[in-house]
Amino acid sequence: MLSAGLSYILYVLKARGLGAIHSPFVFEFAKKVFFSRERPPIVIEAARKSLENDRRLLVYEDYGAGSGGKNPGRTSKTVGQIAKTAARRPSTGALLWRIVKHFAPANVLELGTNLGISAAYIAAALPEGSRLTTVEGAQPLADIARGLLQTLNYDKKTRVVCQKFEDFLPARADLAFIDGHHTAAAMRDHYNRIDAPILVFDDVHWSKDAENGWKYIVSRPEATVTVDLFHFGIVFKNREQAKEHFVLRWRG
Repeated sequence: MLSAGLSYILYVLKARGLGAIHSPFVFEFAKKVFFSRERPPIVIEAARKSLENDRRLLVYEDYGAGSGGKNPGRTSKTVGQIAKTAARRPSTGALLWRIVKHFAPANVLELGTNLGISAAYIAAALPEGSRLTTVEGAQPLADIARGLLQTLNYDKKTRVVCQKFEDFLPARADLAFIDGHHTAAAMRDHYNRIDAPILVFDDVHWSKDAENGWKYIVSRPEATVTVDLFHFGIVFKNREQAKEHFVLRWRG
């Protein structure tokens, strides 16, 4: 894994603020989303606290590299352990909520449900009539997520699918949030098999391999606008403007 400290230092050296953005589209997006103080419903963080205190033991298959485990294999953890170490952080959860709220997509896809915290942030931002499909490979995690979304009254606009990503894809969505296998091969595969004008990749600096996957995506000609926020990599496909990559300062 790439040193987190070194990776972040390199990001900080490249990152720029609002004044360096010359694209009207990106400037408006950054102003209203990245630098907004608007916050999601507090019930999501209350639900997280409940999960952190949950001592139920889950035994499941971890299918890939990422925040839930470095390698595929049988895993045994309590719900509380997962909630404290692998669930969506409040700051990036709030950012994800603002992204979804800003674009108001009718159809959202998430790869990597985990316990359902990020799905809750997405669902909370969805306009009336919109729907989220969230995919999780581990049945015990999918079950917890389904229960969480039901508790928060988001179950009517969410669908939790327990399936391996490679078996679920290809898919189409208005916006996709990809928090699954943080490897270059998986990132390339997900990018190429998801038909969506907006894609948000989590942990693009997770490792050197993940950074290689992100560089591939940024290089694609149809990825007209790409934004690196360190924690998230955001892709806008086929925008009617010159291709441009932005490394923007966001501290969360």
